Amino acid sequence: MENVPFYDSQVGEFSFSFVANTLTTSFVNKAQVVGDSIMIEDVIVETDTTGLAGATLFQVKKSDTIGNPIVFSQAVANLGASATYDLSTATIKNRSVCAAGTYIGILGTASAGTGAGVARVTIRYRRLYENSSLQPAV
Repeated sequence: MENVPFYDSQVGEFSFSFVANTLTTSFVNKAQVVGDSIMIEDVIVETDTTGLAGATLFQVKKSDTIGNPIVFSQAVANLGASATYDLSTATIKNRSVCAAGTYIGILGTASAGTGAGVARVTIRYRRLYENSSLQPAV
């Protein structure tokens, strides 16, 4: 019998990248929950060989007001060259249920980002209903 890899249709993934000097102190929408609710199970932040600079904290937040809106938070000083953090290693880490229409976004605290470093953010989520997903924010 052939080994067949397990595929869970309820699990989804959404990724985006940004340059450090585009990070602002205002919430910037990157994704939106469509269809119905999802549960964010992990957030992975990876930096290139330059990394992030400028802001005090890098945060991934949700726009709804149920529960803690901060899903992921890590000191920018720790997101320098070739860094990787996820919900098991971040300073603030909250698995979170997000209803349809919720935006997921990013921001820096205290000051804007600086430099040309690039970060990739990957959000792994579980669909709570068959028609749920994360899509690019409009």
